[in-house]
Amino acid sequence: MTSPRTVADVTLLLRDPRLVGISRVVLVVVEELLAAADPDVAFSRFDPVYARFERVDPDTLRDVSDVMHRAGAEVTPTPSAAPRSSRGRATVDHFLERRPATRQTTDRLGYYARHAITETAKIPGAILSDRHRRADPCFSLEWDHSTVYCTLAFDHLDGSFEHLARQRSVRGFSTVLTVHDLTPIITPQYHGGHGAAETPESFRSAYLHLLRSSDRLLSISESTRHDLMAFAAAEDLPIPPISLLPLGAALPVEPPLRPAALPAAATGEGAGFALTVGTVEIRKNHDLLLDVWEMMLRDRPRETVPHLVVVGRPGWLAHETLDRMTRTPAFAGVVHHLPGLSDPELAWCYQHAAFTLYPSLYEGWGLPIRESLATGTPCLTSDTSSLPEVGQGLIDLLDPYDRVAWRDRILELWTRPDLRAERCDRIAREFHNPTRRDTRDAALAAIEAARSATG
Repeated sequence: MTSPRTVADVTLLLRDPRLVGISRVVLVVVEELLAAADPDVAFSRFDPVYARFERVDPDTLRDVSDVMHRAGAEVTPTPSAAPRSSRGRATVDHFLERRPATRQTTDRLGYYARHAITETAKIPGAILSDRHRRADPCFSLEWDHSTVYCTLAFDHLDGSFEHLARQRSVRGFSTVLTVHDLTPIITPQYHGGHGAAETPESFRSAYLHLLRSSDRLLSISESTRHDLMAFAAAEDLPIPPISLLPLGAALPVEPPLRPAALPAAATGEGAGFALTVGTVEIRKNHDLLLDVWEMMLRDRPRETVPHLVVVGRPGWLAHETLDRMTRTPAFAGVVHHLPGLSDPELAWCYQHAAFTLYPSLYEGWGLPIRESLATGTPCLTSDTSSLPEVGQGLIDLLDPYDRVAWRDRILELWTRPDLRAERCDRIAREFHNPTRRDTRDAALAAIEAARSATG
């Protein structure tokens, strides 16, 4: 049997097919590889139940891609019309939001339940019966010194790094692994809530495995590359060559769609609104924005304060922020939370916003900034980590702890259409947005570099 020259890992897409964050990066490259239909490229997933890699049929990935792009586009029933099961599920979700460790356990149980169902369910390309799955050998047994395994995700919970290192030492294949950020190492206070399996020591161990198991690394920013090199130096470990993986905005080309959940009052008389996009969690610093809006609503006539549209699903310890957002009397009719939007709906929000806000405390990249610029919309963001790099000198940079500075700059942009127009003109002239193929080509170049170095 001929060994595949390139193996692209798609475990993340099959485990959690939501079009958010790192999944977007993986999907972009996978779709480009599927379109190229290169017979030397194979796809794999890591199965934690049997501790092995499995080959994934391209047709399965096409179906997953379709599901991910359609996610969030379905009409959500109103509470009065929702069936009892939906209302019950909402109650369960509310319970789990307040108990993140329980949510992590529940999510993992759900993963194994879905895995058990696919053992006997027909999916595109194969019928995966338990007997069949147990009889299948590990896909990595087909890999040899000519094979390069590449993953664009960072996922250590299922023991894939340890298994990969063992197989690599036996089979002799090369690896290209990706680092998106070092949040658990650099800012552990902003990362957590995922149960006992994820501790500071488990994350440190994962990054050590990554350094020891890589022939080449991909980093999504110079900031992340710097953080990784500092970590390696602190651990007295050599670091493999690092290539940059350029990321662009990948909003849809189809017509944008106004979110049904967004009140008409949010757009006023066409002046737009302030938009922030990102998972609602401590690291994203939504509380700074809520503080600023309370200040403005206290000190200014209500009609002169811009509406704030918050797009993002609940994340770690989000319940207090969400409660404040939805229960503060002054925010009623001014602050709007849209937890899950389709890509066309998100594109509409970017296009109709007066400006975007991203006060994050630490990032490995900062996709909402890139999406804002790709839409031609001015952005205010933090002066930390990778965010200045993403902005290409075209965005306002502010201290993520200085609420007065944020308030003043927000009011300046809101009350001066001429200033917004000037920012938009400069973005249109100077912004460079890497394409999907730029991302794919950088990944393939790193793969070939790893192959050449070990061949």
